[in-house]
Amino acid sequence: AIHAENYMILTSPASWEKLGPNKRHKAELKLNENITIWNLAKQVMASVNEEFAEKYTALAVTHNFIGSPHIDRQNVGPFYGLS
Repeated sequence: AIHAENYMILTSPASWEKLGPNKRHKAELKLNENITIWNLAKQVMASVNEEFAEKYTALAVTHNFIGSPHIDRQNVGPFYGLS
């Protein structure tokens, strides 16, 4: 099980092509409202792995996250965790 006081996923325009117009608009608004967080995360990632920083398409931002070992069937690619 996963628990967090706050949990937000931001996505990049590169991941929006398969979304319908309403979901695309919501994703765009959310990214624009949180662009500073997105850009700071990109900078941190680039300091560790520039190649990955250029191609990742989603960012989960959490507060007081508590998780347990699990298999995420929606995330099938590589990912980084930062605390």
